[in-house]
Amino acid sequence: MNLNKNSFSREIGYNQNTTIGRIINEKRNPSEKTLRKIVDRFPVIDYDWLLTGNGKMIVDKEEKELPIFIGKNNDIPIEKIIDIFFLYQEEIENNKRFSKYIESIKKDAIIEYQHTLLTKR
Repeated sequence: MNLNKNSFSREIGYNQNTTIGRIINEKRNPSEKTLRKIVDRFPVIDYDWLLTGNGKMIVDKEEKELPIFIGKNNDIPIEKIIDIFFLYQEEIENNKRFSKYIESIKKDAIIEYQHTLLTKR
């Protein structure tokens, strides 16, 4: 982006370069908040690349998907929920409450599908 620590920090919403300086100089891992600030300001930077170092740093505009958020205030990125699900998949799948929730989603989907079929006539 051709920015130094100071200008990069300001671009993503930090008044000082302390956070970015620590990430660069002390090789600290950036927080979720910092990663979000970077991707929000520079949407061509791939979030997964920032988080893991895998894949391409710069995403083509055609490849870039808009993030999907869920939660009370639409504040949780769906990618985060998916990561958590895969991390705790066995525990989640063996949870009775989760099983009931999935069954209710399936039933709702079947009802919606049947309704769609009936209204097409």
